[in-house]
Amino acid sequence: MRCVSETDPSEPKAFDPSELDLDLDLPPPPDAAPLETAHTAPAPLETASDQPQTAPPVPAARVRSASRETPLPAAPRPPVGKAVLQERLVDTLLNSGATLSELVEDFRSSDRFFKYKFAVLVVWGVLFTSSLTVACGQRGPTNDIHAVLVRAGEATHPIYLVKNDSSGPWQDVEVLVNGAYRATSASLEANGGSITLSPAILYDESGNLAPSSLVVTDIVVSVIDPSETVVLLRAGEPVR
Repeated sequence: MRCVSETDPSEPKAFDPSELDLDLDLPPPPDAAPLETAHTAPAPLETASDQPQTAPPVPAARVRSASRETPLPAAPRPPVGKAVLQERLVDTLLNSGATLSELVEDFRSSDRFFKYKFAVLVVWGVLFTSSLTVACGQRGPTNDIHAVLVRAGEATHPIYLVKNDSSGPWQDVEVLVNGAYRATSASLEANGGSITLSPAILYDESGNLAPSSLVVTDIVVSVIDPSETVVLLRAGEPVR
């Protein structure tokens, strides 16, 4: 076997950086930080003293209402004096007078047609009021208890009878004759109960009987229950 001591010029020569004469003036490399190991120290455990301290819970305060159990009594009002009443009366009269004067002034400044219309209304009001007054004056008393006056006997000496024609009884009945003599009854039954007004049952305030020759001209019936007073005869004429 033949050994070759010299390198074959046909083979490529390996690159040697030291053969290059380069002056790059580079800064020295920084010191490398030591690598951390995979095993790190465990974090210290928190103790009870390291935990944040919390304040103990405060019990809820009891709420009380500001209202009173019993209301305060109302303050008494001061009495109205006579001077205050007089002052109020004067103010009312002055205001009424001012209003009336304004109405009169407006009426004077109005036209003739308005004055005629106003006069017609005044006349109509007067006639209506007078007719209403006459109608009410002629109206007789009410007869809610349905008292009926019955006349019997002779025309020269009539006998009067008061009858209860209502559906309910009368209690504590008194019949006044001629304003002086009375006939009383504890009760008078309904639907036809009657009392005859003869001199034998009529007494005056002193307890004396009425005379047998009594001529009846006025009859008034008074009942306590139901409470009613009815005039049945006035001046010898029945009242309707």
